[in-house]
Amino acid sequence: MQQSMAQTVVTGSITGNTTLRAAQSPYSFQGDVIVENNATLSIEPGVTVQMAAAASFTLKKGALQAVGTPSLPIKITSAAASPAAGDWRQWRFTAGTNNALTQLSYVTIEYGSGVAIEGSSPVINNTAINHHSGPAVAIDLASSPAGTGNTASGNSLNAISVPTGTIRAQVVWGVVGIPY
Repeated sequence: MQQSMAQTVVTGSITGNTTLRAAQSPYSFQGDVIVENNATLSIEPGVTVQMAAAASFTLKKGALQAVGTPSLPIKITSAAASPAAGDWRQWRFTAGTNNALTQLSYVTIEYGSGVAIEGSSPVINNTAINHHSGPAVAIDLASSPAGTGNTASGNSLNAISVPTGTIRAQVVWGVVGIPY
């Protein structure tokens, strides 16, 4: 008999500074989880976030500090018993992202629909984006993400998808490790 671990459920709006602690891991994100009100969501090294079916994460107005280590990475994955690409929706960074405070490092994001960067410039280092039903990362023409040591594998497109159109402001596409 397999023993299941207790989960800490996270759903709805995060409007105050919040830390996901390794001692309470795994976390179950259900529905639409939205950071707003200039809150900062911090995720400790070693935390696992299990995304329920059709769940999503949106950084609407605030910051995300998801900083793992090589020995204690952060894992964002499907809650399904047999995970598959597209089990959950996207992790989105919007124009309300506090770029100076938003950082992902030593994070694995897998089995969803990918990462979307819209009008923001998060720093993403040593992050693996795997097994998504869409492109690893989709950015718009107003975003300037940066970072090194990133990889993409098993996605419908192992690349950063950039739409056609006119760039109307200075942008720098500085994410290294995943092709554009």
